[in-house]
Amino acid sequence: TEVLPATQAVTLDAFNAYLRGFRDDLRISLFGFGNFSSDALRRIAARVQPFVGAKAGTPLATTRIQPVAGVHVDFRRKSVLDDSALADAYLATEAGPASKAKAMLLEGLLSTRFYAQLRTEEQLGYAVFAFPMSIGRQWGMGFLLQSNSKQPAWLWERYKAFFPTAEAKLRAMKPEEFAQIQQGVIAQIQQAPQTLGEEASKLSKDFDR
Repeated sequence: TEVLPATQAVTLDAFNAYLRGFRDDLRISLFGFGNFSSDALRRIAARVQPFVGAKAGTPLATTRIQPVAGVHVDFRRKSVLDDSALADAYLATEAGPASKAKAMLLEGLLSTRFYAQLRTEEQLGYAVFAFPMSIGRQWGMGFLLQSNSKQPAWLWERYKAFFPTAEAKLRAMKPEEFAQIQQGVIAQIQQAPQTLGEEASKLSKDFDR
């Protein structure tokens, strides 16, 4: 009830004054993922600079953020729950569709092995997953295990035991086994969305990245 009379009372001069005030306070932040070079970000910043408001006062800065080979991040947080969880993630330094394709192939090759070893055989936890993941357009693999009987330090030792064994099996894999997994991934990519929500979700997730 209040918006209608307020809208009817707006004049063109008042609206233009509002736009000038909005422009004066305008600040723009640029964030480029790893597949942008520093020079590309600087060029974008130079093109955006004229649109920064007069009151902003802070010049645009460019910083490159990219996964670096050999860099490790260890994040830990205590929980009041009896359960414990351990997540381990690896990002490729390359970006783009090729990186995503390899991550999807790795899921097909590793997820069943990871589950069979740590859940079925060793019964370490009730939630065991290996999945492709991304930060921006940098793709990689994530591993997650949730347990109500083992602590993260103990689970980490089982992770470290699994990885070299899985790598050896992958390197000894027969071409026909790889081709079967590859065709499964291709079929997954080619599968048409079943609902409008599923189709929109794929587009929105790509746009967010």
